[in-house]
Amino acid sequence: MNRKALDEIIKNKLRETNNLEFKRADTLYNLLKKGDKEINEFTKDITAIANSNGGTIIYGIEEYSNQNDKGKAKSLHPIDRSIISVEWIEQMMNSRIQPRIQDYKMYDIDISDNNFVLVIEIPQSKTIHQSNNKCYYKRF
Repeated sequence: MNRKALDEIIKNKLRETNNLEFKRADTLYNLLKKGDKEINEFTKDITAIANSNGGTIIYGIEEYSNQNDKGKAKSLHPIDRSIISVEWIEQMMNSRIQPRIQDYKMYDIDISDNNFVLVIEIPQSKTIHQSNNKCYYKRF
């Protein structure tokens, strides 16, 4: 995944699937509140993919909200590097999901000097993972 691939996702209005999900940067900013609701939502998304067939979450893409295009990539909504770091997100994942997810890949794609899109590639797990709220999720 690189900047060109992100631009193609937007251009082609790629739709979310069971193993591809788009999230706006706001989703990560909400984690700064460190409220149970925000953390639970973050860990729910990650564990659901790991507990299913694996997949990718891209933080920094906004979806269309209208009924006809719902779930399709609309535009980049990058993350401000001065607010969120990749290391902090990785710490949230590793400390809030039990057992820890192994062999995932997390990387940032620069959009501008201070903005990036975060890609988390999550493999299908050989065990089941528990979200921060002590629940188990799976994607259908």
